[in-house]
Amino acid sequence: MEIVGKSLTSTLDHLQPDRLNRGNSGAACAECNERINGQQRSIDIDSRMVDNRCRSPPGIAKIMSTPALRLIDRQLTSDIDRLQAVLEGAPGYSLAVEGRLPTPNAAIEVLDALPPGKGHSDKFVYEIAHDSEAVGCLEMVRGYPEADIAFIGLLLFQEGAQRRGFGPQVLRLAEGIGTGWQCRALRIAVIDTNPRAFNFWKREGFIELLRKPAMDFAGQAIVMERALPAAAIV
Repeated sequence: MEIVGKSLTSTLDHLQPDRLNRGNSGAACAECNERINGQQRSIDIDSRMVDNRCRSPPGIAKIMSTPALRLIDRQLTSDIDRLQAVLEGAPGYSLAVEGRLPTPNAAIEVLDALPPGKGHSDKFVYEIAHDSEAVGCLEMVRGYPEADIAFIGLLLFQEGAQRRGFGPQVLRLAEGIGTGWQCRALRIAVIDTNPRAFNFWKREGFIELLRKPAMDFAGQAIVMERALPAAAIV
């Protein structure tokens, strides 16, 4: 998978199941199933979990390496610059969902965007690295729009890193983060002018919940969800 979603964490609101308008849904839904000590502790736990899941199975490390996640530090200029380079490395995506190229402040916009009722302690932006090279980014929000939902606001790969199978691999890492947060499901929103992304989420088992307008985007937001493995939720 290549380009999966624009950061929608400051755009979408009221996505709780009891507010879903089934009449607007494009598909049937049968399973609508700075730093304080607490924040630093949660980040450390997430980072250890991600590092463990990034190890390649024995015997194939030399054949294929798995992307790794590194938490981006909003206070480091070098981290912001690397994220900006990733965003600028996917111009086709920005043109498709926003109708324009990434802005010079795109990285800051991604890092600062927050959904209603959430603070920075619940938002995590990761650099996706492959062989020590930044190839993409992953943005996740804990407990949004419900306490037991992990929301993926952005999953993006540079165009040079597309069509290499990284999408499903990083999605597995996101799944691990979500289960570590004791969430029951992953939820995403994809703009309908990005059919490649929509098809990816469908292949990965996400079920469409509803469609709604998305301010500042070229089309509607398609909200989708996939349950996390029940065995992993305690």
